[in-house]
Amino acid sequence: MTDPAMAADAKDAPRVSHGTIGGPQLFAQQIAALVWKNALVKWRNKSSLILQIGSAFVMLLLVLGIEEAIKQEERRTESNRNIEVPTKQRVGGIPDCTKQFYIKTPCYTFAYTPNNDSAVEEFVKGMRENNLDAAIPLDKVKGFPTVAEKDAWLLANTQRCQAGIEFTVSTLPDNKKKVDFGIQVNGTVKASRGTFEDPNFYVQLPLQQAAEREITRFTLKQAGMDEADFVDTWDVSFRKYPHPAIEPFSLVGAIGSTFIFAAAMFTYVMQLNSIVGERELKLRQALRNVGTSDFTYWLSWVVTEFIVCLVQAALILAWGNLFGFQLFLKNDSSVTFTLLLLFQLAMAGFGFCTSVFLRSSALATMYGFVVFLLGFILTLVVGVAGGEPFTKGTANGKYKAIPIIFAFFPPTLLAKGLGDLGKATASSDRGGIKWSQIDSYCKNNVYSEGSFGACDYSLEMCYELLTLDFFFFTILAMYLDQVLPNEFGVNRPFYFPFLPSTWMSLLGMKKSVSSVDVAATDAAAASAGGNASALEEDVAEEEMRLKQSATEQSSAAMLVQGLVKSFYSLGCRGGGAAFHAVKGNWFEVKTGELFGLLGPNGAGKSTTINLMTGVLPCTAGDGYIYGTSVVTDIGGVRTKIGVCPQFDILWGELTGEEHMYLFSALRGLPYGMLEQETLNLLGSVKLLKDRKVETRAYSGGMRRRLSVAISLIGDPQVVFLDEPTTGMDPIHRRHVWDIILEAKAGRAIVLTTHSMEEADALSDRIGIIAGGRLRCLASSVRLKRKFGTGYSVAISLRADRSGSGMLGGHKGSSSNDLNDAVDDPARVMLNTYFRDGIDGELEDAAKSLKGNGKYMHFRIPRESDDRLSSFLRQLDEDAHALGVNDVQVTLATLDEVFLSIAKKAALEGSTKMCQIPIELPNNGGMIMLPIPLGTDYAQIGGTNYAVRIEWITDADGNIVYGDHTLEEMSATPQPPPPDA
Repeated sequence: MTDPAMAADAKDAPRVSHGTIGGPQLFAQQIAALVWKNALVKWRNKSSLILQIGSAFVMLLLVLGIEEAIKQEERRTESNRNIEVPTKQRVGGIPDCTKQFYIKTPCYTFAYTPNNDSAVEEFVKGMRENNLDAAIPLDKVKGFPTVAEKDAWLLANTQRCQAGIEFTVSTLPDNKKKVDFGIQVNGTVKASRGTFEDPNFYVQLPLQQAAEREITRFTLKQAGMDEADFVDTWDVSFRKYPHPAIEPFSLVGAIGSTFIFAAAMFTYVMQLNSIVGERELKLRQALRNVGTSDFTYWLSWVVTEFIVCLVQAALILAWGNLFGFQLFLKNDSSVTFTLLLLFQLAMAGFGFCTSVFLRSSALATMYGFVVFLLGFILTLVVGVAGGEPFTKGTANGKYKAIPIIFAFFPPTLLAKGLGDLGKATASSDRGGIKWSQIDSYCKNNVYSEGSFGACDYSLEMCYELLTLDFFFFTILAMYLDQVLPNEFGVNRPFYFPFLPSTWMSLLGMKKSVSSVDVAATDAAAASAGGNASALEEDVAEEEMRLKQSATEQSSAAMLVQGLVKSFYSLGCRGGGAAFHAVKGNWFEVKTGELFGLLGPNGAGKSTTINLMTGVLPCTAGDGYIYGTSVVTDIGGVRTKIGVCPQFDILWGELTGEEHMYLFSALRGLPYGMLEQETLNLLGSVKLLKDRKVETRAYSGGMRRRLSVAISLIGDPQVVFLDEPTTGMDPIHRRHVWDIILEAKAGRAIVLTTHSMEEADALSDRIGIIAGGRLRCLASSVRLKRKFGTGYSVAISLRADRSGSGMLGGHKGSSSNDLNDAVDDPARVMLNTYFRDGIDGELEDAAKSLKGNGKYMHFRIPRESDDRLSSFLRQLDEDAHALGVNDVQVTLATLDEVFLSIAKKAALEGSTKMCQIPIELPNNGGMIMLPIPLGTDYAQIGGTNYAVRIEWITDADGNIVYGDHTLEEMSATPQPPPPDA
């Protein structure tokens, strides 16, 4: 047999945690576990993964389509070919204005001046009627007396006339006419649907030919010669000047960076959503709870994104080679791959930095769109502008700060680098850039003069700047992550890198623990509104005992020494109002004890847990987990605790089993123990058969059970359970209760709950906190005896003695009901027996009506507890005479205790009023009676009635109006006795 003393010792002995690893081995295991988690989450988001992988393919496919379309056009354009012997081209007639690109109707084929000269009119008539291709109608030409009038009309009627001709006719000494002319055309080259319209060849030459032909005809006639044969054979042709092909243009080099940047934006936005989403859902706090440092967290994301960038850069390189882009084929693959990889990494660092400013994943998506628009514009500008502002003229001029500013936005460096790679492969005689040339190509101009003549930022410098961007933004992200408020509004001072505590933590050195300054803690508590003189007896006794032993080493599992937490609004510290959530509480939890911490919403219980788990910093006071301070060594505290938070902190993409593996690895369990620990804990919460199901498919109760299992990983010495059974069905709730009770041995458990039944069944001691102050501290039985309304006695009447009447007023009762009850002699006698024998009062009529009047319920006040035993013995002797069949005695419920204490706390300085709807009898109508919160009894002014209020607690533990009973007042109304 087991010795009871030994069993008790085992129960009270601190639990020894599973063997865990530490130091560099733990650091490496945590990094590996977090990277594994990130990879699983990405893999399970199939649509995002496909977008991320396929985006590079789609974007380069678009570039290929655009490039092929341009090449098709280039094949039809002479300027893109070497022309050594140009072909002869015939000059045709003046084209109809309606066929010109972008002309407005009605239009004119040409305008002329002057229109008041007979010779000019003859020229124009000949030009119209003798036009080579087709005669020009009279209404398609327009004449003006002067050049000024013509120009004014052209200015006022843009795009309505395709050309103008100005004739000047003068008379020679021999009375013959001399004719001069000038031609006016719009010099803009027009293009439509791949066809170019050059005004020099489309309008000017035909118009010039027509004018010269008619002037020649006029001159021959004037000389008396026959012009017919000469003019009829009039034929003019031209040849363009021989020319080489224009400088080749690399589309991938010019605009490829824009499309590659667009592909990278998918990765950027997904990265932002993942990091911001983990902060938004408080998943990062779950990682901190098991000992994961912020540095480890960020480093895991660096490793994750490095792998993603590596794959993305390799895919872009593969697609570029597959599509046959010269930029990818001719340049060294190492040169192109390095540029793509460093760009992706720089964007990852940029994403880390921007994520710390964002508080929701929806905002992250919107921000990503803004970055995309900015990057799209800048990459186009840099690519099309030939590398500006990274050119020698800008970099060395008075605007030399501009390229430095641009360099902090990684897409601009990508555009510069790809632009240079494009220039190096733009023609067949260019072989691209080799790795040995990543700097020299820019300085020595290894290709044709002008290609890199203005180059100052080489590929090597782009590599260096992108690397600098990555490290700069990543380190800045880690810094800002500490100094900007986190998801709980907590931040460190901007100078934290220079604090000794920072370096001591990084080096694994522990700050020496000093005892709490009781006087300073009391002063802080008083400032926060903690009234030590008003403490309940048990609370005051524990506080006094702990203060007296504050300088001694405590063996308690959890010790709370004057914790104070105040929340200050902006600019409030040092003066002005502040919210004090916790006001200097002192208590301890021993090994083997389950401590129930109860209180309505906003009472301070969750804040107390957050202080003890390091989620929030203490304003004053301290807390200890087996002697380790939450103020000076929160890292050490987290190795000893397990936390089941109020709201489930789970990744929907991971299965229950994967969650257990993840948190076990982060906790430091060796790999060989992960599977057994997972199976044991999931089996204990009945999730073994669902362990391979993703948690987004779990019910609310299943998620709570998984959270309970996670809190027990690694056999922690203190476990915090914040409403662990919320959302569970009764069967699983009872099962989890068994798990909690079993887990209590050798460790301390702190439980918060709104279920009084749960607290009553599980807790060894209960503390009720309200208004930031601990109001009571004792076992459930002691609290019921001390704060409850006393015992309840249920009397079962014999069938021959039970009537239908009921003694006592109740909700909805009438005077007729009371008269019927008074006429029942058996009930009158029993009621008198209890009233005279033990000051018992008939309880709520609703209970006594159960069983059609077979029961009567009496409330025994606390003041009569010492007489209850003797009274019950006497009742047993008188049972037959009184018609009593059975007697059941129960203590007041914990709900009544909680309501009583919460009500007192609510009344302290409360000015809140509740509007109670009262229906007055005898058609008195409905009124709304304002009642101070927590008031039990009030007279209705101007009437002979009073109202007795029943207050209840809602699901969150807050006091709310429940019901009321209307009572007719006697001549001298007697208010109810005050609450104890």
